[in-house]
Amino acid sequence: METAMKQVAKTLYEFWNSFGIPAYPEYSVPDEATLPYITYEVKQPNWRGVASYSAIVWYQDTSFESIANTVDAISTAIGEGKRLVMDDGYLYLFKEDLFVQMQPQSAEGDENMKVAYLSMNIHVLA
Repeated sequence: METAMKQVAKTLYEFWNSFGIPAYPEYSVPDEATLPYITYEVKQPNWRGVASYSAIVWYQDTSFESIANTVDAISTAIGEGKRLVMDDGYLYLFKEDLFVQMQPQSAEGDENMKVAYLSMNIHVLA
């Protein structure tokens, strides 16, 4: 049987990779990865608690259309709260009031870099 943390990591991996572009745990993007992709946190709060949680959607594009479509798909999937089933419990994601924040251009000044920061809460019952 998998540990609770392994189940959380596996469940988050499956969720974030369900939007048609690759997704990686933050700080684990392979050197050969190409945009677009999603980076996300892997964390497990105490079963009685809820923790702040985030993911970032990254695109290299002249338009905001593609990133907006991906963010809209994620927003729809989470809805009023997304329950993800694990072997020994559930993981819930809830959008914060300010769910999406478009980030300014990168420090290198690449006007085609589009970055959306997604703010949520995570609750794990495992």
